[in-house]
Amino acid sequence: MSPLYVDLDGSLLRGDSLHEACIRLLLKPARWIKALRALFRGKAAFKQAVMESVELSASSLPYRQDFIDWLKQQKANGRKLILATGADREIANRISAHLNLFDDVLASDGQTNLTGTNKCTAIKAHAGSRPFAYAGNGAIDLLVWNECESAVLVGSGLKYREKIRPSVKIEQSFPDKVNHWSKII
Repeated sequence: MSPLYVDLDGSLLRGDSLHEACIRLLLKPARWIKALRALFRGKAAFKQAVMESVELSASSLPYRQDFIDWLKQQKANGRKLILATGADREIANRISAHLNLFDDVLASDGQTNLTGTNKCTAIKAHAGSRPFAYAGNGAIDLLVWNECESAVLVGSGLKYREKIRPSVKIEQSFPDKVNHWSKII
């Protein structure tokens, strides 16, 4: 079974860890300067500065429980799981420790923003010449999906199914569960 690289923001989480951290940062105006200065050094530096400026508990984040349950089954079946995220390494490591699912973590590090081409390159280097699978949720994930053996589509990622190379097997899909007006009424 090929290793599965799992995206964090919008996939494993229903939201975005950077947005969660920025909301907390708004409550600490004395720490805004550090984050704003870091923004001039790039997005990876900004992410790192924000995460260093706030306390963001991995246990308080909005996880996709159905996806996590499936990942637990994959892990129990002996599959290697790697968290591959554009989020800062600090929060990625906290989430990895909290969930106790991942064999390794690839994340932004203050210098390199691990999204898009950078993420695809890092995953391919980590996987070596072995086939791999990727779970993601957005247009930016098409770069990785089109390089992998199989794909897992999460949330809004389902709308990109037709843009993924036909040779890539769709392993699993996790649609967003939204309450429709008829059910609410």
